[in-house]
Amino acid sequence: MGYINKQEATDQLIDAIHTVLNGRVFLSSQMTDCMLQRAAGNLNSLGQSPEQILSDREFEVFELIGRGLAIREVAARLHLSSKTVERYRENIKEKLHVKSATDLVRRATQWVLENT
Repeated sequence: MGYINKQEATDQLIDAIHTVLNGRVFLSSQMTDCMLQRAAGNLNSLGQSPEQILSDREFEVFELIGRGLAIREVAARLHLSSKTVERYRENIKEKLHVKSATDLVRRATQWVLENT
């Protein structure tokens, strides 16, 4: 009955747990904003950062691609099949409006360089 991003602070997690235990739904402010934008018809993800658009697992794959890992290496690191990682890669390309695998690698590498 709740959703919180793993990047949230511990006190936010505690608040989320209390909210759910009291029978209410908890959404992080980031998720609330995203849902309100979607409800308002703003489905355009251009200009948003990858961590705002992608699921946690998709973001892990995105980051590992940006660190230069090949599909097989990403699969081994995350204990997934190569086919599953390829599916994540396709989902990421669609969500980020990236046309080719090369463009995805370029964007992921740029993100890693700017954010780590």
